[in-house]
Amino acid sequence: MRKLLIVALLAVILAPACRNQQTQEPENLQEAIDSTRLVTIRYSVEGMTCTGCENTINQAVTEIEGVTQAKSSHLEKYTEVTYDTALVQTDMIEKAINGKGYEFKGLYQPE
Repeated sequence: MRKLLIVALLAVILAPACRNQQTQEPENLQEAIDSTRLVTIRYSVEGMTCTGCENTINQAVTEIEGVTQAKSSHLEKYTEVTYDTALVQTDMIEKAINGKGYEFKGLYQPE
């Protein structure tokens, strides 16, 4: 009985230490983003007709690891993306937008 009590006591003492080691590593790549490499660029996008379209594009683009923010305007026909240049390339953004049925047109140039 005494051995069982000692084993239980050790388990209670050591369990939190084991959990702390697991939480020290980044849970995902978003935590590894370097803010000194962040850029914000507007891209022209055709095919958006409503805020639902904006939300669809924003969600698709922010799913790319390294993207920290996306904001779209169906009225002005652009998507503004903030991302880490070491982790994200323009073709990744283009693929995400085109994959949702919209047309990525390159850098935004207001009319």
